[in-house]
This record gives sequence, C-alpha cells and structure tokens, in this order.
Amino acid sequence: MGSDKVVDLQGSYLDGAIQPVSCGEFMIPREPKWDKAKVRSVFFGVDADLILQCPISPVQEDVIQWDHHSSGSYSTRSAYDWIQRSRNVERDISPLWKTLQKMNIRPKIKIFIWMLCFNALPIGEKMATALIGHGLCPHCGIAGESLMHACRDCPAVKEIFYYCDLSRKLYASNVLDCRQWLELCLRHLDPDLFMFICVLLWNMWNRRNTLVHKGILIPVRATVEYVQMLISDCQSSWELPGVGTSCNRSERWCWPSEGVFKVNVDGAFFADSGKASIGVVARDHFGLMIDGQASILHGTFTAELTEVMALLEGLKMAALNGWSQVQFECDSIGVLNRLVSQDEDRSIAGLFLTEAKQLLHNNPGFRILHVNRKANRVAHTLAHWILDCNEPFYFAFDVPSCIESDVLDDAIFGS
Repeated sequence: MGSDKVVDLQGSYLDGAIQPVSCGEFMIPREPKWDKAKVRSVFFGVDADLILQCPISPVQEDVIQWDHHSSGSYSTRSAYDWIQRSRNVERDISPLWKTLQKMNIRPKIKIFIWMLCFNALPIGEKMATALIGHGLCPHCGIAGESLMHACRDCPAVKEIFYYCDLSRKLYASNVLDCRQWLELCLRHLDPDLFMFICVLLWNMWNRRNTLVHKGILIPVRATVEYVQMLISDCQSSWELPGVGTSCNRSERWCWPSEGVFKVNVDGAFFADSGKASIGVVARDHFGLMIDGQASILHGTFTAELTEVMALLEGLKMAALNGWSQVQFECDSIGVLNRLVSQDEDRSIAGLFLTEAKQLLHNNPGFRILHVNRKANRVAHTLAHWILDCNEPFYFAFDVPSCIESDVLDDAIFGS
C-alpha cells in the first residue's frame, strides 16, 4: 500500500466463500503476535516465513485502506495520481517535489515555488508580451524582469541575500532557469536553509508586488524578519505533547540538562538487499553511555518505516527504564512531520506512530527534537554496524568499538 510493501504469496490457497478467513485468525488473541503454529499449518514454508516477518501494531483496530497512497487514506488527488500511473503517463520525479511536500511551511508557499519552477508567475517580461506594462524590473528599472532576475539576479534581491549571508551559497554556478537553480540549491544546502530560501523567495515576491501595486518598498530587514517569524509560527503549529517545535541545527551532539537523559535514534535501510536495522543510544548530561541497542529488523520494511521503528524502540527503552525526563533526537524530519500530523494515517508506519503517540501521552516528560544528521552520528554508525552481525546487540557501559571514539568526542567537545 503506497510506500508499504505487500507480501506476495508463492502458493495458491482456497478461501471459504460463505465465511472468509480473516488475517486476525492467524494472530494470538489480544496480543500483537502471530500464531506461528497456525500460520505454518496453513501456508507453505516460504509463504509462512514471509507472513511471520510482517510487523503487527498493537494499538489499532482493523481499518479499510486505500492501496494507492502512503497514508492509506483515499483522496481525489491520490485517485488522479493512480489513474495517471495506470495510463503510463510520464511523471516528473524530481526530488524537489518530494522535499517541497515534506516541508513544514504554508501551502500557498509550496504553490508559489511550484509556479516559480514552471514559469507560471505574472512576471514583467511575460506581461509585456501581452502588451501590459514595459517589462522592466520594478526594483532596478534597468533590466528586463525575468524570473531569474526577479528571484536571484536583481541588485535589490542580491542586497537581501547579502543581508542573510547567502550570497556565496546561491551564486556558485550559472543555471538556465529557476527550477534548475532550486534543484542545485537542494543538492548543496542543508534542508533547513533550503526551506528558509523557499519562504524568502515567496516573501520577496510579495515585496515586489507591494512595490508594483502600492508604491511601497518594504525594508530589507523587515522582509527577512517576517520570513523568520513565518517559519517560527509554522514550527509552533507543528506541535504534539512531547514533540519539539524546534530543531537542533548544530552539527555537534549537545549535552542534555542535568537530570535529563538524551536518547538518539536512527535507522538504516538498503533498498537493494531489503536489509533494515536500527541504532538506539542513551546518554546522561555528562555524555556518558547508560544504555543502548542495535538490531536487525526482520520483515518487510521501507526507509521511513525503519526510522519509525528506531524511534519507537527508543521510546520503549526509556519507558521500560522508568526515566521521567528524556530528550529524544531523530534526524528524519519526515517521521516527525507524520507524528504530529492531524491527517488520518492508515499505513503500517502510521500504526506504529500511533503507538509512539501513546507512549508520549503516557510519559509527559518525553520530548522529541529533530537534529542535524551529523549530530546523530553515533546512532547512525551503530545502525550500520549491526548489519554485519547476526544477533541484536544490547549494551550499557561497555560501548561498542565502532562508536567508542565518537562517544568520547561528544562527551568532551559536545556543545
């Protein structure tokens, strides 16, 4: 279903026409576990192995799912997308669209970026071809107003980029259009900075329109401060009890406050082999390791589901240890966006996120923050290291050699 993987059975099985067999009949009553004996008594060996590897969420009743969207929920848009796929219509698979979809910004800003990429804005040169206006830039009054001029090359725009200390990062190479430029920015800038640029472009367009229609030039500082306020407001609406409204942009691991434990989680997934693994590490305010685990996930997984399972294992570790004040750190913004989303999510990942929400609700001292991937390197290394092992690895004070130097470095030089 959507990004979830479906088990393709190798054998042929006949179901009862009057009383069809349900999936729940192969589970242990009132427990999120397969009845292994029953599964193996009905299905061939290879099919039974595949079924038993499927994870079961313990927190939600059965629901009807729409098979053609990752959320499992039907919408007109997902139906249209499915029809286009079935007709083999060529799809635009630029990573820009997926990144834009996951951004925690206002929908109208996302629409603006889409219009910018497809040259669908009423820019001066385009208006001049319709005999409306002279086509010159309203800011400098010298050059023709193309989209690249309005968004990057105009001296008035360069002044804003210089104020934000972005000049060297946005003028590294020559590109033909705004879409190529944004795709280049996406490849070379971190996600938070790229989001800032998208919101800034939208507000600079508003600044341009205010000048054209009202004759008012908004100061550079006010333009930038409004962008910062917008992003802050979007993050404050990204709120669920226990989920942080901000992120740690530092590239270094940061010490938690005294009396608070910090748990870093990460997942590793390789599409070619289908292997998935997780790494979870817990440290105190001195940076000393107090608990940790690394394990291979057996079953049918996706990259996002792997990240969800890592977060869930971290929450369970803290709850089982009885810790009351815990700060969790995860480098997957997509997982945290889904965790706080109010939209119905019937996917497999959504079921486990529901379990995570319950743990957060039951432990008000738990808090989750998004962090830079470099600040999450210990959990990242651990998740990749375990792929070469056959058994899960649990540890407390005996730190695995693969992360020993990084743990020591964080404890000494953490911020």
